Amino acid sequence: MKLFHQWYLKKWQILSISSFILVFALVSFRDQILPIPGYLLMTTDQSDPADAIVILMGNTVPRTTRAAELYHLKMSKKILIAHPEATQLETLGLIPSQIELTRKLLIKLGVNPMDITVTGHQNNSSTFEEAKTILTYLHLFDSTNKIILVTDWYHSRRAQWTFNRFNSPIVIQVSPVTTPKSHPEHWWHYESSMIALFNEYVKWLFYLIHY
Repeated sequence: MKLFHQWYLKKWQILSISSFILVFALVSFRDQILPIPGYLLMTTDQSDPADAIVILMGNTVPRTTRAAELYHLKMSKKILIAHPEATQLETLGLIPSQIELTRKLLIKLGVNPMDITVTGHQNNSSTFEEAKTILTYLHLFDSTNKIILVTDWYHSRRAQWTFNRFNSPIVIQVSPVTTPKSHPEHWWHYESSMIALFNEYVKWLFYLIHY
């Protein structure tokens, strides 16, 4: 019993010292260490013009603004949007839908209404469903070889991975959106971006298991 107590005490001391060193390292070198999990979630390979810009639904203003910027940079003459699942307030008609808000903002930012396409009327509730809807539309009604996904930085790698899971011949590029309060370089500075990062790792786990 005495030997077990000594062994347990020694292990506890080692664990305590290791934990202290880890916390000290994180505090002392947080600006070098903490960006790593942020950058692991982000991918960016958008460099060439494409046949269409695809706005993934959610975080409407930053994503739509980025899509309009790409449009004006002549990265594509077409913008695609997939119908997201309606919220309860949208269903009750108390607030405009994301599609309606996105379209209005695009037009306000100078995008020609004729260059905006809403794909189908499905209520997509996930990235997987958005990918399926958009790729099905492109294969059936459009001759597209390359698209640019516009989404938040923390969602960018999973979004590209999800679209590629359908083994489509269409090349999937990504243009990740960052803001002053949401960036892989300082995600821990703001509650909203910290929650988004942790949620994204949970979603990655779900997607790796299910898809």
